[in-house]
Amino acid sequence: MKKSLLALAVAAFAASSAASAATVYDKDGTSLNIGGRIQSVAYSPLNDGSANNDATITNSSRFSLEGRSQIASGVAAFGFADWDLDSADSSSGNEGFTAREQYIGVDFGKFGALTVGRTYDSVKAVISATDIYEDFGVLGQVGCDDRRAGTVKYVWEGYGIYAGATYQAAKNDVVVGGAGDNDTMNVEGGYSVVLGYTTPSVVFGPISVKAAYSYLAAQDDQKYELSTDDLDNMKEFAASISWGNTSEGLYLATMYNNRKFEYLGTSQYGSDTYKGIEVAIAYYFDNGLSLASGWQYNRLYSENHLTANNEEVILRKMPVYVNYSFNSNFNVWAEAQFDMGSDRQVNLSNNFDSIEFVDSDHTVFSVGARYTF
Repeated sequence: MKKSLLALAVAAFAASSAASAATVYDKDGTSLNIGGRIQSVAYSPLNDGSANNDATITNSSRFSLEGRSQIASGVAAFGFADWDLDSADSSSGNEGFTAREQYIGVDFGKFGALTVGRTYDSVKAVISATDIYEDFGVLGQVGCDDRRAGTVKYVWEGYGIYAGATYQAAKNDVVVGGAGDNDTMNVEGGYSVVLGYTTPSVVFGPISVKAAYSYLAAQDDQKYELSTDDLDNMKEFAASISWGNTSEGLYLATMYNNRKFEYLGTSQYGSDTYKGIEVAIAYYFDNGLSLASGWQYNRLYSENHLTANNEEVILRKMPVYVNYSFNSNFNVWAEAQFDMGSDRQVNLSNNFDSIEFVDSDHTVFSVGARYTF
């Protein structure tokens, strides 16, 4: 990129007065956009069994760059990078720059788009239908934050049809929610596919139906070794249906997600399965106010054929979310999560560490404010 473009990006970021995803350069088929956010959130005690369960206020920020350039008639190249810029007391617990999505690609117009880099697989397009909350949503989808390096993605949209596929290259420590203590996996290879259809508006909005499948194979060095839990592969299926949109009026959605890890080795021969169901209902008013609630379910089942030490935990929660947007730059919200008969927190010996277990007789809540530029 030319130095003049970088100078424009830095100057616009320092000013931070532009609208969301501001265009700071647009000439001769080449454009550069910047975006980001800064937020502070107050949390009630989580009561998750840890020593650090006091009420607290955390802050975090995010910054992104997006470029696009016309390279031929009907064909454009693009690049996108997104980082968390967190302090030590942020909600993530990290400090400094943390990469989120980073990819480059080519947009072939009516022939689809191809991207390569760190991004989501095809399942994300399905499970995002019920991801409408801030802090206490996505209980039924352990892979909602699976942004993986080494991903090649192709997406085509037209005539209401949404179709896509990804290829996962061999990579160490890619993010796979539910894969052991650190939610990471050494991947030998994998793929995912998605297919969906969205109707024209029906009464209060379009109806969208999507389904996806994903498969990841573990590397040989992650099999038959006690230190790596003998992980063999991950298989996932997801389906969703939504009615309406998340910008105005009534919105209804439901999602089913099943992610299964299979193990082969001397320490464990069996599987861990996460089965989630989510139902969401929301209404978006013209004055900037939005209300949302729903029901979330997650059944976690671990089966060990060698020891017959099978475990099961069921979580049932109801989130309630109120948001008010003063304009496109500034919004505030309040959110709570009520238990609906979950199993109490127990000591689990297998790979359920990625799920946050909150005692069934407690309600958790948060209040936050965000400035988006």
